[in-house]
Amino acid sequence: MGDGSSKDKVIIDVKSAFKCYLDAALKNKDIIPDSENLNKTRKINISMTRDRINRLDVHVKRLKTTRSGL
Repeated sequence: MGDGSSKDKVIIDVKSAFKCYLDAALKNKDIIPDSENLNKTRKINISMTRDRINRLDVHVKRLKTTRSGL
């Protein structure tokens, strides 16, 4: 995982890693940094299960932000 043997595998690995990060951060009630605090940002699109999206929505509501704000 993450060996970058092809562009498609790298994208799959990055999406998987991000989903794992979100799961852990939401479970641990960690602060997810606001994208405005990052020097350089790039828009990405990911697919998530409905349950994960619902948990994410609860988290962003608590932070008074949006999914995009994460």
